[in-house]
Amino acid sequence: MKLALVHSVKVRTLGGMERALLGLAVVAAERGDRVTVVCRPGADFGAEARARSLAVEELALRGELDLPSAWALRTLFKRESVDAAVVTLHRDARACALARWGRRFPAIALVKGIPLGRASWLRDVTYRRCVDGVITPTAWLRDDCLRYPFFKNIRVRVLPDGIDESLFPAPEKLPGAREAHRASLGIAVSRTLYFSAGHLVPNKNFASVPKRLARLGPGADWEWWLAGDGPEEKAVRAAARAAGVEERVRLLGRRDDVPSLLLAADALLVPSFKEQLPLVALEALRAGVPHVLVSAVGAEDEMRSLGVSLVPATDEQAWMDALLRTQASPGGTRGVSGWKRGLAECAHARLAFLEELVASRRGNS
Repeated sequence: MKLALVHSVKVRTLGGMERALLGLAVVAAERGDRVTVVCRPGADFGAEARARSLAVEELALRGELDLPSAWALRTLFKRESVDAAVVTLHRDARACALARWGRRFPAIALVKGIPLGRASWLRDVTYRRCVDGVITPTAWLRDDCLRYPFFKNIRVRVLPDGIDESLFPAPEKLPGAREAHRASLGIAVSRTLYFSAGHLVPNKNFASVPKRLARLGPGADWEWWLAGDGPEEKAVRAAARAAGVEERVRLLGRRDDVPSLLLAADALLVPSFKEQLPLVALEALRAGVPHVLVSAVGAEDEMRSLGVSLVPATDEQAWMDALLRTQASPGGTRGVSGWKRGLAECAHARLAFLEELVASRRGNS
């Protein structure tokens, strides 16, 4: 199969969606598929794809109704004989559909990360005319999709995100590995290390964390490390200053070693206003992080079944109670047993779905 992964965001921290997309590309290339990552010039996404030895095509993707962009995509699709295009953004789905105008291929699959929110004529056009299949990592998101009439004739498949097992020690070696990693980073035995990761945008609500942690009191021994960059960096710094905890907060900027950092963390904090099932939460569970605290705004049943602690997004007392529980025993390890979310297995399931979409379009030709 010949795949194109189209992602038109120029510069941003690689979030869960981006990392999941790159993981799919790596597994596809390993099994012998021809994969081309399509991005804008200078994009972080393309740089990371090259670092993983993937073929990258830089195109000036200015928008889905930009004819030069569509022509550039069309030329690429024809030259590479692309069977399937995978996107995560509505605008990229529309751009790919415009690029294949009058042709059968590529099949277009959209990997969804968050609920649709509201219907609109543009989204109606996107799903009725531009998308052949939708991948949702959770049943909760699938059910949200199926509330809308324009999903009636689209294949929607629940195919979970997977975790790259090679980034973590074997489960039985986690306690020793975590202890050694904390020591190598200079984290005091008595100190609770809080960790968060993601793009610094208002929806992630990271600016709420310093004030909440400050309420633990001056006697509490803790640090908060935040990996990521984005427009809310100044707001987070300002919140830390206002709470009087600036010296305890470390903004790490963009990092490509989040799994390694999780091996040192006592608690993952995901205070978002909107999420589904964050990939970083799955990584934290696999890293043995004792406390994984996520706002109760997404796939709640699935997260609870995995061992995630859900906290109402705006309930300050609930967050306070949850944070107080994390202070009990720094340096611990959550047990990992029966782990079944490996990257390869999950990626192969998604590739099988893409093959199904391609076969369907071929059968309708």
